[in-house]
Amino acid sequence: MIDSAQIREHMDVISSDRKMVGKVDHLDGPDRIRLTRQSSPNGDHHHVIPLAWVDHVDPGSTMSTGTSISTRPAPRSPRSGGTNRARCAGCVLRHVARQQDVDGRDRVGHDGLRAAKGRAPIVWKRGRPAPADRSLKMTTVISGIAIPDSRLAREAAELVRSHESEMLFNHSVRVYVFGALKGQRQKLKFDPELLYVAALFHDLGLADHYHSDNRRFEVDGADAARAFLRGHGIAEAEADLVWEAVALHTTPGIPQFMRPEIALTNAGVLVDVVGVGYDEYTAEQRDQVIAALPRGDFKNEFVEVQTCSAMKKPQTTFGTVNFDFIEHRDPAFRKPNACTRIRNTPWSS
Repeated sequence: MIDSAQIREHMDVISSDRKMVGKVDHLDGPDRIRLTRQSSPNGDHHHVIPLAWVDHVDPGSTMSTGTSISTRPAPRSPRSGGTNRARCAGCVLRHVARQQDVDGRDRVGHDGLRAAKGRAPIVWKRGRPAPADRSLKMTTVISGIAIPDSRLAREAAELVRSHESEMLFNHSVRVYVFGALKGQRQKLKFDPELLYVAALFHDLGLADHYHSDNRRFEVDGADAARAFLRGHGIAEAEADLVWEAVALHTTPGIPQFMRPEIALTNAGVLVDVVGVGYDEYTAEQRDQVIAALPRGDFKNEFVEVQTCSAMKKPQTTFGTVNFDFIEHRDPAFRKPNACTRIRNTPWSS
């Protein structure tokens, strides 16, 4: 992978087919390049490009101003929370050959990668490690479950990971793998791509960027998922299905009786968070999932994230499991009692 010290601010970013992508703003952490706001179509947010997409540095040529950088076209990615700045230089990013997915959607393949500016072709063979950015690593199989790698799936993963911590992102992908494993075991017919998007977005409402003041965090994540799918031309019925899967993922006693994508999202959450169904998976399956998507200090970090969200808007937690996080932090806190509320209504009886 290219040394990040080679990247400089304000350098032009062009695709391998010589089209302008934007200008470098700064490095966003150790492995991503953040472009200027002006690089986005409406100038209102930063695109983020993984450093691993860089093919080579070309300090000798310029386009408009600055040294040119060749890249493959970057997926649309919202603002990232990173603030790290570093000095940078020009680079050429790998152009990934387009393939057609079985459902007709564009997908990004790892075969036939080619370099820009007439360099010798770069050929990636199956089984060879992918470039180092996490979105490309996702093109893999975990415990027999293939991670969707359509363009839609990749852009969903890039959006979510730009707002979530490593802990939450790994949890979200584990939810997909565990849910898909259960779906296979029960011989359910489900759409892997929609299940993957639901799993990715299910906790996005915990991220500050999507955190509303008056809605449950599950609804915040569901709204974000539906908006993302609509923006990618997905049918309304499918977008609504994902909305329901995300919105209901913490609701007990209902999701398991609904469509497979909803039931399996809930099942993945239950096994990864509270261990419901733990013994339904073999030790080998569990070990393979954790090896690919480490838990780290998941228990403590997850409780803290959920507690912070619940404490910001406690009124949205009443009647849900989310109230438990507030009660755990502040045992003296009391929620409204349903019986008291019924007796205090203005009705005469």
